[in-house]
Amino acid sequence: MSDDRLVAVVTGANRGIGKAIVRHLLLQTEKPLIVYLTARNMDRGQAAFDELRREQLRGGGDALHNELRLHQLDVLDIDSIQTFIDYLTLMHGEQSIDVLVNNAGGVVKRALPADPQTAATRAAAASPAAPETTPETTVVRTCDADTAFKTVHMNYFSAVNMTSWALPHMRRHGRVVFMVTALAHLGIFSGDLPRVLTSDELNLNGLHIIENGFISS
Repeated sequence: MSDDRLVAVVTGANRGIGKAIVRHLLLQTEKPLIVYLTARNMDRGQAAFDELRREQLRGGGDALHNELRLHQLDVLDIDSIQTFIDYLTLMHGEQSIDVLVNNAGGVVKRALPADPQTAATRAAAASPAAPETTPETTVVRTCDADTAFKTVHMNYFSAVNMTSWALPHMRRHGRVVFMVTALAHLGIFSGDLPRVLTSDELNLNGLHIIENGFISS
């Protein structure tokens, strides 16, 4: 039976949209699937796995032909990507991936010292009985060079690396899906960038140049 089932991989699948995608794949009955729920943190991944497995068992029917599997995967770590791909080829063959959903990503946040007056004001508003409580730090979103580098690496270069490792092992009918934020919509960009990004002549090296230019700016 395993040889006839399609293999689907979802990155960053222990919560949010990634978990919802796994749920949809696991409960669909059109084609039998082996669905890989991958997560960087295995404790969180196991919790998501257990929850979705219970939902599948409650639903019953043809959805039980699908199999949910859990595997550790940190898309920021090349060794982790290679280990996972090696596992897939060992279990399913050299060309065995049917669907790859690149969902892992996020926004990098940095903890900075909080302004004492602002922190005290917030503490007083939250707890009038203890206005003297002053947090030492607060998490804010910044856009310095380091934050820009980490954000682009997390959301762009990690997806490129994951896809580059997976493509040689995908079946001819395979599909790669990239989940992106609404902030990636071309309509928010000005100048020549939308034209460049939609050009048929744009290649991967060109995309790298654009992303590195964003970081350096």
